Amino acid sequence: MVPKAITLTLVNHSKENLQRELLQELYKPDVLEDLLKESELVVARRKEVVSMVQALNKAEEYVSLILSCLCAVSGS
Repeated sequence: MVPKAITLTLVNHSKENLQRELLQELYKPDVLEDLLKESELVVARRKEVVSMVQALNKAEEYVSLILSCLCAVSGS
């Protein structure tokens, strides 16, 4: 049987080598650009959400305006 200390050393060595190779592949300029590029679905969804936020902000303005008008009418 292989002692646990030797097995641990071999596993750690393999892990470090594998991690180093993966990082080298990950940080290649052409690969990095592809990884950071957003899909068309994400871009479309973000535009949709921005539009929704703008609509909600406008609706909040209208509700606040209506409430202030109602308060002014009931207060007089």
